[in-house]
This record gives sequence, structure tokens and C-alpha cells, in this order.
Amino acid sequence: MVSDKTRRDAFIEQNLGLVHACAGRFRGRGIEYDDLYSAGCMGLVKACDNFDESRGVCFSTYAVPVILGEIKKLFRDSGTVKVTVSAFNSLLNRVSCQLR
Repeated sequence: MVSDKTRRDAFIEQNLGLVHACAGRFRGRGIEYDDLYSAGCMGLVKACDNFDESRGVCFSTYAVPVILGEIKKLFRDSGTVKVTVSAFNSLLNRVSCQLR
């Protein structure tokens, strides 16, 4: 999107608020905020590099799903499965009933 590196960096800095807003949605879900923010920044850079102004949409409209995608990818790739207590109890009850 932005050709000059200095202009590109400035554009990315101007849109860091999008990353803060997206990362804030995932606070308290088992991954540190700094890691969420880093993943979101990677998404912002990807969005900046791949944005096509000729499509006639605002940058934020394009960038937010890309940022969220990078953050969700962090959860998918973390390797741990987070199960709620109610889901665990339900599974435990089903298994115990089948064993009886």
C-alpha cells in the first residue's frame, strides 16, 4: 500500500490503536497481553502491505479482520486446549455413565 518505508512506518504507527482494541478483546484468556499485542502488530503490518486502496474500503475495515486473524492464530498455535469447567464436568459425567 504505502511505498516509502518512512511513510509505511508512520502509517503503521498511526493505526496501532486498532491493535490495542483488538488485543484488548482477548485479555484474560490465558495469553499475556504483550503476546496478543505482538501478534496483532504482525497482522497490522500484513494488512498495511496487502491493502488495496482501489477497492474503495477504509483501511480499518480491511485491517481489523487481518489483526484478529493473527491473534486467533496465536491461540490455535499455542498447543494447549482450554476447556471450561462445565464442559469438563459434562464430559466427565458422560464417560462415567458409559463405564457403569
